[in-house]
Amino acid sequence: MSQALISARGLTKRYGDFTAVDAIDFEVAKGESFGLLGPNGAGKSTTMRIIAATSQRSSGTITILGRDPEEHGPQIRAHLGVVPQQDNLDTELTVTENLLVVMDKGKIMAEGSPLELIKTYSTKEVLEVRFGSDRNKEIAPTLRTMCSRMEELPDRILMYVEDGEALLEEILNKKLHPTTSLVRRSSLEDVFLRLTGRTLIE
Repeated sequence: MSQALISARGLTKRYGDFTAVDAIDFEVAKGESFGLLGPNGAGKSTTMRIIAATSQRSSGTITILGRDPEEHGPQIRAHLGVVPQQDNLDTELTVTENLLVVMDKGKIMAEGSPLELIKTYSTKEVLEVRFGSDRNKEIAPTLRTMCSRMEELPDRILMYVEDGEALLEEILNKKLHPTTSLVRRSSLEDVFLRLTGRTLIE
């Protein structure tokens, strides 16, 4: 059995007397889409911060890519991608320039030049568009796709998706990507309704 990309046992995070994450156990395998579901305050964001090595756990164990995030934070973050619910790209930069920023942040070591790799993502017309331009509005769907694909670059092993609905569409359409996806969703009701067409009460 292959090693889990993420493995947590008794993971706990306390802020004084308040327990934000209460002894949770979970594993995420390669290629899996794994969701953290729960209401506001359930500890989803806190768990994500621990995974991203930006917050230390109070007790329990967790390994990401076989490493402890408290000891190997920078190495782990180099393999994490984030697809935010709202696009957070630099509107003064072109698509290509935004991609170069992400590549540098992740310390990507790909064969060939970064520009050659970028050319495989879309057409020259799209790649040269500045996000803050009027042309952006005309090709918004394509740019949204580019925003998502920015985090599917060669060294991204884990992808954190805030927009669970977009990932669900991808799964339902069977357009799965081998990258492991972590989904944080604030409402279990939203997810259940989307999957079944019924509310939890029904």
